[in-house]
Amino acid sequence: MSIEDGYDYVTTGPTPSGHAYRVTIGGGEYRSLGWLADRYTSAEKLWDACSLVGSLGPGHEVYAITMTEPAAWEYRDDVDAENGDDSIVPPCCGGSLADKLAAFHEAIL
Repeated sequence: MSIEDGYDYVTTGPTPSGHAYRVTIGGGEYRSLGWLADRYTSAEKLWDACSLVGSLGPGHEVYAITMTEPAAWEYRDDVDAENGDDSIVPPCCGGSLADKLAAFHEAIL
């Protein structure tokens, strides 16, 4: 199974690093997030919270976005401000990254 097929969407609750939320993304999603982070505050918050956590093989890196609950609230508020009150992903976000970020948005308490 590849990371882009939906491996490890969202975990809520404590993680090994003590954060409340974690979203795992693949290398292609990471590059897309980088493009978005150059343009939108909400995506920049995700980018700043992202780190390399492993690899499924050459060219198949695995990254984790980990956020405290207050940081997740700020991200959610930024998405609303940038893309409208009913938005659940940053502007211009699509594909599997949008699916994972939508699940993340819905999990934020």
